[in-house]
Formats: sequence, structure tokens, C-alpha cells
Amino acid sequence: MRFYITPDGTFHRLFCEGSLTKKCDAYSFGVVLLEIMSGKPAHYVYKAYEERLAEWAKPFLIDINKISQVMDSQIEGQYSLLEAMKVARIVIQCVYGGSQFRPNMDKVVRSLEQLQDSNDTVV
Repeated sequence: MRFYITPDGTFHRLFCEGSLTKKCDAYSFGVVLLEIMSGKPAHYVYKAYEERLAEWAKPFLIDINKISQVMDSQIEGQYSLLEAMKVARIVIQCVYGGSQFRPNMDKVVRSLEQLQDSNDTVV
């Protein structure tokens, strides 16, 4: 079983107490989405030390001039920078900040559907 520990340890504490919340789902989904974007695992060795992918990626996700540095090179040319930034915004909402600020999964799904719909209408 895979699970993620939030930077403040919330997920681990809730997991141990057996009282998971929908906000934990949003955090976990954000990490998985980031893994897909970057092609990197949630924990990986970067420059000789292990680091959480979410912490490493944060400065790249908030800057359109740096977003390509976090994107998986295998999907290069298959997305626009605007699309990457829209997905990054979803990751940021799910992963960063306290659990009280995270969206519920319904909102995450709606955001992804809107992104997909906007891509379907591009000619």
C-alpha cells in the first residue's frame, strides 16, 4: 500500500488513528498528479540526497518560465505551457498549505474536467 505523509505529518497521524478525511485524498491525488507530470517518484534522490517530490517541484510549479523543468522529458512537445500551468495549479491546491485549504475531490475533478473541455475546443 502506498500512502503519503503531508509536510506537517497530518496524513500519518490521521492514518494511524484510522480517521482519514477527504482532504487526505486531495493531497494524495496531488502527489500522484505530480508524479505523472514529472515522471519521478514521490521520494527520489536528487543531487545526492533524498527529497520529497512535492518540495522539490514547488518553485517550478509557480513559474511559467520554470514549469518545463518539472515536466517529464518523455512528454515534451505534447502539451502547452498554459496546459502545464493549469495542471500545476491543481497540484498546488492539493499539495501545498494546510489541509483546511485543500479542495475536496469533487472540486479537483471539476477542475480537471474543465481543463479537458477547454483542450477539446482548441482548433
